[in-house]
Amino acid sequence: MILRFPNPILRVPDFKFGCHKNYSIGDIRWRFTNKNCRAFLRIDTEDKIKVSTYHDYRRIRTTKRKRVTLTLTDVTYIKNNMHYARRTSYPQLPNNINKIHSILNCIEIKTIDNKQFVLFNNSDNGIVMFSCQSNLSFFSKRSVFYVDGTFDYCTDFFCQLFTIHGLHNGFYIPLQTLMDFEKAIHNVINRIWPTTLIRGCRFHLGQSWWRKIQELGLASDYILNNEIGKS
Repeated sequence: MILRFPNPILRVPDFKFGCHKNYSIGDIRWRFTNKNCRAFLRIDTEDKIKVSTYHDYRRIRTTKRKRVTLTLTDVTYIKNNMHYARRTSYPQLPNNINKIHSILNCIEIKTIDNKQFVLFNNSDNGIVMFSCQSNLSFFSKRSVFYVDGTFDYCTDFFCQLFTIHGLHNGFYIPLQTLMDFEKAIHNVINRIWPTTLIRGCRFHLGQSWWRKIQELGLASDYILNNEIGKS
């Protein structure tokens, strides 16, 4: 088996050979990667071995077995070839946001039950919405929505990953929306659903409290659990 990344490597049982010489007739000479050994293979264009000192080396080696260990070089080769194999099976990752929008316009992304999963792909504003029509129907029956955005785990070239979850209660207009304390989200909810009750999330409230504790210089007292921390 020939591994072509980062350098051509010929793998045969228990041994690795590096490409040593290319002949004008198309044959390739492969030399054993151990520099202290002169074993080599010469393979023609039909992948047939024409000359070999490989078997002689195998006979010598069977008389003196050594413990086999994985070296750092072996691990590097394995990792490099795994990455190479993955790149040959999957399309190249886009290197800018315009390519992302272009790819999303050209390929079909579907759910496991064959439903279109890209609802909105706006290259002007850099917005992509992933969902399907059945999800929209599902949300039309929600009475409570849970929404949140993250910047840390957003994919490259985008600013934020925003997710929406809902609880069913038989109403199209959500009665409550639980979210963090970003004012921009509050403004949007109030504009679209003015009668919806906005409620804070305990998780984000705890984060806000902790930032205020640090701002007031009380973090050490809080961690030490003294009278200030208990109050």
